[in-house]
This record gives sequence, structure tokens and C-alpha cells, in this order.
Amino acid sequence: RKMVTQVSQNGRMGVKIDKKTLMRVTKLRRARIVSSVGWTRSGKSTFNNILSRRSRFLKGKGLKFLSKTGHTSVAVTKGIDAHIVTPPQESDEPGVVFLDSQGMGDADNQELQQIIFAASMLCSSVQ
Repeated sequence: RKMVTQVSQNGRMGVKIDKKTLMRVTKLRRARIVSSVGWTRSGKSTFNNILSRRSRFLKGKGLKFLSKTGHTSVAVTKGIDAHIVTPPQESDEPGVVFLDSQGMGDADNQELQQIIFAASMLCSSVQ
């Protein structure tokens, strides 16, 4: 699910936060947030997929990949994608949110890249 998307208003680039996704995150008890930031095509989405497959809540549920990945030089992730893993209702375990961000060096707008980078890092549970 898209959490942050790029928007253009009056010729200026900015970001828009998806309120439905934000509400789902705020409903998690003690959420752990894992952010992936780095250069374009450096394996952020692949890393998220590897981490998510290690989650005990996803094992045996047929969910193999949270993040889309590509095999070309064209970047797949735009803005910030949020993948929310909720534990079973009876569990006391925290939920996990994987934030997959657009790569640095991908957009023409340097300011937009800085906003996406800062937003991802500030949301993360571990820095």
C-alpha cells in the first residue's frame, strides 16, 4: 500500500500521505517500523522481502513478496510503500511495518529525495 506519494501542485513537487494507511499503522499495538533507504536499484525492496519472509506471522500464509522488484534499470518503487504485518489477535507480539522508499538518485527533484529520505528515517524504530 502506498503511504507517501509524489504530487505536483502549481509546478512544485511535494508529497501526500495516505490517511487510510496511516490509520492502519496507528491501530497497531507497539508497532516496529523498519525503513529501507538508499540509492536507486541497491536492493531495498529485495531486502524488505527477505526480512518479511522471516516473520513468523507470514509463514505458511502464501505471502511471498511484500515489495515489487524489477530486473531492469527502471526503478519500481515511487514515494514510500508501507507493508503492514499484523500479528494474530491473541498474540502479544508487536506489529511490523516495512517502509520501502524510492531510491536516492531516481528523481529529478533533489528536494523531493531529501523529503522521502528524512520521512523514512524519522518513522523508523531503529536508526
